[in-house]
Amino acid sequence: MPSPNGRFVASGGVFSADNVRVTSSFAFVRALATPPPAPSRRSSAADSAVKIRQKINCMPKRQIITTKSMNSFDKINNIITSITPIATDEWDLIQNKIEFVAINKNKFYLKENAICNSIAFVESGVLIYYKTLENGNELTTDFAFAGEWVTNNHSRLNNTPSHLNIKAIKNSELLVIKHKDLLELYEKIPRLERFSRILIEQAYLKLVQHSIDLQTISATDRYLKLLTTYPDLFQSVPLYHIANYLGIAPKSLSRIRNSVFSPNK
Repeated sequence: MPSPNGRFVASGGVFSADNVRVTSSFAFVRALATPPPAPSRRSSAADSAVKIRQKINCMPKRQIITTKSMNSFDKINNIITSITPIATDEWDLIQNKIEFVAINKNKFYLKENAICNSIAFVESGVLIYYKTLENGNELTTDFAFAGEWVTNNHSRLNNTPSHLNIKAIKNSELLVIKHKDLLELYEKIPRLERFSRILIEQAYLKLVQHSIDLQTISATDRYLKLLTTYPDLFQSVPLYHIANYLGIAPKSLSRIRNSVFSPNK
């Protein structure tokens, strides 16, 4: 089964006029680079450190095609036609449903208990997914970077309140299609449902794999796997969010990083 250009994030996605700025439409982008496979479990942190440093040094960096280098039709054509053919008149219908949304740092794309009503592609920026616990702490469950898709499938597909927040931790730009418009497009372009189905399958597989990793591989290997997928993660996301996502304390994450990247290793 072919996979769409750009990966789908497992949760989240809605916006409101009080915290985002809708500026234009007729835009879509894609990520070219596919994240490399996760490293296998190593017998020691030292072996893992050597291999991860080699892999990071030689892996291709994720590239984003922007509006400066590609017109709207070419972008959407490359994204959707990698899954299913789309005629020119069908693209006209699609582009009329796309809105460009700018979200400032620390503003919300989706708030807990709100119903998700959209799907979005992250053109730039970083967003986090988190749950606020009863003691006031935040439990980070996912990230969304440029080239990834954002939506809370559980809330959006069931029309139920979201159990998660999604917040921009950097100024972010999104390309958004509201769920009601997506349903209308399915009626007019039935082939588009296949594209959406594959995105949902990818989101589900990512969620299941993370759950398995939390239970079956060490914290060091979870860290190395995350770093392989997102080499620039620590330049974009605060350490406590990363530790949270990995299911460890921030101090434990610091020890792992020191062990992996120690000059003596």
